[in-house]
Amino acid sequence: MHSANMLRFVMALMLAFLSTGRLTAQECPPENSEGPLLESGLRAIKGEVIFHNGIRRWVELKPSSKVCGTQSIQLFTGGGGAFAVGGGNSLDLERYRGCRVEVQGRLGTAGTGYYSAPIYMNVEKKKVVGSCSLKPQIPTYWNAKPQRGIRRYRVAMSIRPGGDGAVIARVTAMGRELRPWQAYARYMLNGDLVFSGSCADGYAMTHMRATPVASLGQMDDSAALDFERAAEHNVWNLYLDFTCSR
Repeated sequence: MHSANMLRFVMALMLAFLSTGRLTAQECPPENSEGPLLESGLRAIKGEVIFHNGIRRWVELKPSSKVCGTQSIQLFTGGGGAFAVGGGNSLDLERYRGCRVEVQGRLGTAGTGYYSAPIYMNVEKKKVVGSCSLKPQIPTYWNAKPQRGIRRYRVAMSIRPGGDGAVIARVTAMGRELRPWQAYARYMLNGDLVFSGSCADGYAMTHMRATPVASLGQMDDSAALDFERAAEHNVWNLYLDFTCSR
């Protein structure tokens, strides 16, 4: 009888341990070496919202202590992750920059170079912790269109890949600066850290110049720079210039 009770006690401890292990595993994205990346169970995390308006526009949560081994979580809303249009579906979250919040959602591992933090969360619920006023939306200008009658213009881009990065562009035509520049020049950074610049729709690129050590040359309707190659040569200030015409 004593042995039977002891056996039941040991089995109960083992079940409790296994159950705790499953719960702990669900708090972080589980590993899946034989299939696609998986997300964690539903979690609520508190931290400060930081907005990054660099080469990639993204929203970060800085928790007070490490979460799944990191203190940097990329936030999205509405799904789509880093591949979604419009800053990765984070435009609404940008209004919470500088605020301490509690967000609820599922964590995932950043499986490609498109992400800007080791893990991400698709936010399902959010609320401000304490007192903090929401900030106005920062304009994007990406929906702006070129002025009518502009047949030819020059784009000069300055790119700083280091840290949060920044892209500054100046667009001119007939000695006059054209604004906003985002109406005339586009860019993207892919998962392999290749930066590409291009003209507005309907314009063809010619007369490209770029930082030699990083330049991949002109490819179809865009020009490309290799950030990793530039980093290997310790070059952190890049330029990309080109003419657009139609």
